[in-house]
Amino acid sequence: MSPWLAAVLVLVHGGSHAPVRVAGQAVRPVTWTAVAAPARVAAGDRLMVRLTAAIDTGWHLYSTTQPPGGPVPTRLGVASDGFTLDGAPTVPAPVVRPDPNFGINVETYDRAVTFVLPIRVAATTPAGAGTVTVTARYQACNATLCLPPQTARVPVPIVVGGAAPARRAR
Repeated sequence: MSPWLAAVLVLVHGGSHAPVRVAGQAVRPVTWTAVAAPARVAAGDRLMVRLTAAIDTGWHLYSTTQPPGGPVPTRLGVASDGFTLDGAPTVPAPVVRPDPNFGINVETYDRAVTFVLPIRVAATTPAGAGTVTVTARYQACNATLCLPPQTARVPVPIVVGGAAPARRAR
């Protein structure tokens, strides 16, 4: 795909998570799901969210370490008040291969990939059932087409159960 065509797709689409239309057909080759562990956490504590991208056959998305000069790297985050990313996400090693369309080596994931995001619950987060929203900014491509970058917002149900227990000194 030429860089010019990729720029046109980005300008026309605007980068939302709505499906892109190609030749009149809706195209959404990546589906995101997430689960928290533990699903019940104390205010002030940390939880891990497993964010999984199911990727349609023939499509791929790019790693969080994709070098500049080509496709958009995947970026992960948290978009909920009272919750913050608490360290670097755990990411699997991507497949590195030359891409003739970009003229560089690209770092990709095919079929599925799971990222683990460490998330800190603020000590002031009220107790009760709630949702933490994790985000993934990504670009999906196949052998002939790159879709414009999109941001997925994935809600994850959790229960905040009061303050974290005091830690004992050893």
